[in-house]
Amino acid sequence: MTGEAAQTRLLARTFFARLFESELIPPGIGHVRVVISLIAFFAAPNYILPLLLMKKYVWIGPPDLLRSAMAQDRTLALLLTMTATAFISLVIWENIFPDRRDSRILGVLPLRARSFVIARLFAIVALFALVFLLPTAIGSIGFGIIGSMTHLPEGFSGVAAAHFTTLAAAQGLVFFGIVTIQCALMSVAGPSAAHRLAVVLQMVIIIAVLQMPMVLPAGASFALDPSGSPLWASTASARLLPPLWFLSLYQSIVGDGYPATLHLTRTAALLGIGTPVLALAFYAASYRRLTRLAIEGRPEPPRRRTPWMARGLSSLSTLLTTAAEGAAVCAFTLRTAARSRQHRMLLAVWIGVAIALTISAALPVLVRFGWTALDRPREALLVGPLIFAALVQTGMRSLFAIPVEIRANWAIRMAETPKRAATLDGASAALIISGVLPAALLALFSGTLLWGAKVGLMHALFTGIVAFTLSQALMLRVDRIPFTCTYSPGGAKIGKLWPLYLTIFSALTYGMAAAEAGMLRRQGPGFIKAVLFMIVVAAVLRWLRTRRAGELPGLCFVAEPDDAMTEVTLRAL
Repeated sequence: MTGEAAQTRLLARTFFARLFESELIPPGIGHVRVVISLIAFFAAPNYILPLLLMKKYVWIGPPDLLRSAMAQDRTLALLLTMTATAFISLVIWENIFPDRRDSRILGVLPLRARSFVIARLFAIVALFALVFLLPTAIGSIGFGIIGSMTHLPEGFSGVAAAHFTTLAAAQGLVFFGIVTIQCALMSVAGPSAAHRLAVVLQMVIIIAVLQMPMVLPAGASFALDPSGSPLWASTASARLLPPLWFLSLYQSIVGDGYPATLHLTRTAALLGIGTPVLALAFYAASYRRLTRLAIEGRPEPPRRRTPWMARGLSSLSTLLTTAAEGAAVCAFTLRTAARSRQHRMLLAVWIGVAIALTISAALPVLVRFGWTALDRPREALLVGPLIFAALVQTGMRSLFAIPVEIRANWAIRMAETPKRAATLDGASAALIISGVLPAALLALFSGTLLWGAKVGLMHALFTGIVAFTLSQALMLRVDRIPFTCTYSPGGAKIGKLWPLYLTIFSALTYGMAAAEAGMLRRQGPGFIKAVLFMIVVAAVLRWLRTRRAGELPGLCFVAEPDDAMTEVTLRAL
């Protein structure tokens, strides 16, 4: 029998590895590889930003201008850091809490409860230190070099230490704040309500984080007044923007604090230190309850099915597919996406980003022109449904590749039919129902409310055709039933092709909205010609998709492995 300390260390290593296991990151992929990828993603802004700022500061002469520029750039660094921390925390937060294995497998072992609690806390702290603090420490060296090159009084060590302390406090607030909120939901509201509220909370956090750059002070607001305080200190938004709190904390650490923002400094220090302590204490105190809730499972609430909705979805799937196989795949896809907690959480990220971008597009126009901006169709007001269609469909298409209960796909493999095109029509229909129809209805509602029924119908028709065309393009290379094929992370090409993807997204949303605004204002035959042209393009894409699906030798259920270890793992399934 090993000692309690050795048992705790073994549990801590086990819990740490399981923090990165989910449908998104399956157990066959080594957690070391995942950790390296997360560190690389998180550290990129910390590495690149100092290099860019070095070139900028060389051309700034007066010390006052230099300090104002540095304060503005440090606020941007804080914002980027807090945003990245929030996104990573939202992806992995489900694995931070006990699951059924803790009770069914580990719970029967002769181990003390405090060993489990200490091991879990060590795993959480190790995750925070490795994924967040390590890249911040390396990036602080770059900011320290900037401080030395620009001859700041605090020098290399002072700037590096203050930068690391400030960013670490900001990361602690975000990461451990999310842990505390989720822990409170699980303990107080129960697992059923917690999982429903978690999706809403995730969307709210994403919207708030992405809207923060819109309300940050302008560059001129970082200039100092005669009392030595920045101009933004007198604005109402200063109390609502965490990056400004931690900027004030940084200035106090280097000995150049703002007199008018001492309350913000105290707030940042209190939250940066108190939130991690509160989160760990709350987690330890509620561990037994969280474990019991995990073994009890999430009770299924009594569902009151709406007959007309069920019949409507059934009719839509039948209308959009050519055979019963397609209708079955469509129903399977929609039900699986709705039932899988991990997939719902990931889809919430895409919806939150869509809402945030829609607000970011419309808000500046409303601020500039007031309510008169709603008098006629404008690009900023028409782009919302297109953004929703593009991001929701892209999100759903990416979720199709992430399996759910992969060991159960044998049932679908045995039922595979030679009608591959008809089968894959079901996945296309699910994409249309989840992304195209809601966007068209949103366009119909907003257009009718603002500019009348005629413009609402035209807006819905235009949005629906563009969204349908995108759905066929996204499904061109699909060769599998959603959620039934093994998944090997690392195959995405977004790291290399993100400029192309961003260009396509801008063209399909803002570009199409600008073209639609011009056609709606002219009310000429150009609108009909544009719609007919897009219908032809959509029909061609659908024909290409159907033809390619019919030529498949078989549906894919095992993704091609990228190394021998993954291949062994997949064969073991």
